[in-house]
Amino acid sequence: MSIDIHVINLGFASDRRLSCVAQLEGLGLPYKIFEAIDSSSPLDHFSGVDMRMFRLMTRRDKLNMNEVACYASHKKLWKKCLDKGKPIIILEDDFRLLDGFMNIYNSVCQWIDKLDFIRMESLDKTGSSLSIGKKKIFIKKDSEGSSFYHLRSVPLCMLAYAISPLAAERLINASEIYQMPSDKFLQQYQLHKQPIYGIEPTRVVTSDAAERSTIGNRKKKTWSIFLLLHRRLVKTIMDIQKIIFNRKIKL
Repeated sequence: MSIDIHVINLGFASDRRLSCVAQLEGLGLPYKIFEAIDSSSPLDHFSGVDMRMFRLMTRRDKLNMNEVACYASHKKLWKKCLDKGKPIIILEDDFRLLDGFMNIYNSVCQWIDKLDFIRMESLDKTGSSLSIGKKKIFIKKDSEGSSFYHLRSVPLCMLAYAISPLAAERLINASEIYQMPSDKFLQQYQLHKQPIYGIEPTRVVTSDAAERSTIGNRKKKTWSIFLLLHRRLVKTIMDIQKIIFNRKIKL
């Protein structure tokens, strides 16, 4: 089985598009360029915004419309996956494929129907949270030499992943209201109820183009003591919910 690859690309980022096309055509893989949703009206893809949760998760008081548009682009591709009834691979356009990517691709094609969501980039943790046991649990090693893990602590970034229609439906159902950036949302698997799995060795990394982000500035954060204390309480509750959720997963 082969899985179609969908590359999220803004029309003006022609240099990124050319790089993506060259890499994928060089491997003879089936792909499509998805015209990313722009920042003019990305909230049209959500029924509303939960600013309270957004502030708690980001420590920011204002939405970044480029960030919302990124989430909306992923969400639209989830809907495409669900409508087609077939798994797809989603890549953001600042990826770089390393030698051995075909082995990872073949492994993902074989296992996506069983695992539903497979992260294809680095499994390294970016940030800390309440200890919930091992951050990743080894599941199996397949004939391609790929190792699969259940991720109890999901890294940020959504550069590269495979998704099944079942996982797409779960993520869509939990994305009716915009609450946080897409990668932070994915980390909250106790909310969307989709276990997140990963594959190693890593054969997809960010390219040099990632240094020129299309998202923009996200550094202005609040230091309100009340918000920080509330944030710690909410995150602790979320981590406890994750512990409960993980106990129900049968590997």
